[in-house]
Amino acid sequence: MAAMRYDVAPEAGGTNFLPRYWRSVNTPVLAADGKVRCIIQSVEEMTAAFLTRGRGMREVLSNLTDVLRDLKTPEDIGYQAAAILGDALGTSRVGFGTIDTVRDTLHVVRDWCADGVETLAGQTELRHYGHFIDDLKLGKLIVIGDVDQDSRTAQAAAALRERSAGAFVNVPVVEHGALVAVLFVNNAAVRDWSVEELLLIKEVAARIRTASERLRVTAALRESEARFRLITEAMPQMVWSNLPDGYNDYHNEQWHGFTGAPRNATDGHRWSEMFPPDDRARA
Repeated sequence: MAAMRYDVAPEAGGTNFLPRYWRSVNTPVLAADGKVRCIIQSVEEMTAAFLTRGRGMREVLSNLTDVLRDLKTPEDIGYQAAAILGDALGTSRVGFGTIDTVRDTLHVVRDWCADGVETLAGQTELRHYGHFIDDLKLGKLIVIGDVDQDSRTAQAAAALRERSAGAFVNVPVVEHGALVAVLFVNNAAVRDWSVEELLLIKEVAARIRTASERLRVTAALRESEARFRLITEAMPQMVWSNLPDGYNDYHNEQWHGFTGAPRNATDGHRWSEMFPPDDRARA
């Protein structure tokens, strides 16, 4: 049997609430007498899937997936995602920047801005615009519909409105318990942020982080592989590596010198051809 469950889960800190959708699949395990012995339950979050039910949001996320796939730097990822989100929401400014939690500053390489809106590229001292940075450090989602009415921004409301941020949403990016970055969405006028808009903003933030981390890991792997090849090519011994199924994915120059096999002649499973037929299976 299967059930679809709708939950409302609090954000970190318990101050903001966003809906979460879950799919719960319950499979009974029967005893010999036919009675239910136990139930195996599998639970999967389906929030992103529900987001994409609406045509507009489905197109936004589909477009985002296509664009992020080919980008090569974290800065490009942040900007292109911001441009897609800003255009979809019709806001004033969207950007992704890193946070210095010692100086309480936001550093932005490039943000998306609507016509006539000033960029935040460079460094911004967040304390000049209220004390919402304190909640960001706690990993809380910041949702402000009117900077004049929120205690965290009321004293700096005029300065925020001058920066086209009469309302804004900030999604914190936390790593190892520390705030490291934020996705910010600014709106010049007062705005009642809908649940669907907030879910979309959070999903875009998650995809920016995932795409950026994938780039970092890929770069680290390339560097590690280059170091590995530099070492093994300098060694006097033969060095090769095989995957668990026996597929050869590397051999150094000394292998070719010893076997006399030209380059690429023993790639994949062809390396086993270097053994006598009777020994190949065991090898």
